[in-house]
Amino acid sequence: SAGAIGYGYRMIRRLNGEGELVRGEREIDPAQALIVERIFREFSAGKSPIAIASDLNAEGIAGPSGKPWRDTSIRGNARRGIGIVNNELYVGVRVWNHKHKVKDPSTGKDVTRHNPESEWVRKAVPELRIISDDLWKAAKRQQEVLAERYKGMKEAAQARSVNGLRRPAYLLSGLLECGECGSTFAIVVGDRYGCVGHHRSRTC
Repeated sequence: SAGAIGYGYRMIRRLNGEGELVRGEREIDPAQALIVERIFREFSAGKSPIAIASDLNAEGIAGPSGKPWRDTSIRGNARRGIGIVNNELYVGVRVWNHKHKVKDPSTGKDVTRHNPESEWVRKAVPELRIISDDLWKAAKRQQEVLAERYKGMKEAAQARSVNGLRRPAYLLSGLLECGECGSTFAIVVGDRYGCVGHHRSRTC
């Protein structure tokens, strides 16, 4: 696989018969696999992603890429297949073709576009399974419960924006940072700014 290694796994370093480095192979990282199982158990039991992230950070457990845990790294986006509780590799399925790149004619830069799930390519890799099918299904049921619970709030937020098609622009977006921890400030509740390090990971 040419993609990112992903939390719960580590790269295999070995040479082939010609003495060249074999690329793209990975194996389960036992220590991180225990954290993955813990996240799925707690999430399935109804614990919020922000509470899970807060506890992991309080215990000094490093998140993906060695960074502090945030609620977004746990809940991710189910439609795009990102986030801990949406990673099918944990049930032994590797998925390709999540996205593609196109060139923005106005800037000349590559822009990522997500492909519809019908175009994703899946392959069984049972040797990389970390959690059981039952635990995966329990997490999916909890996602459905949360989606239904917050459906009305999401619709109300869309109605407040212009035709529900774009987010409101804020004058200070991208300009503020926390004087305590250095994290960025963002809109966190309603129209209120707050430290992302506090509201997303409880590290501040």
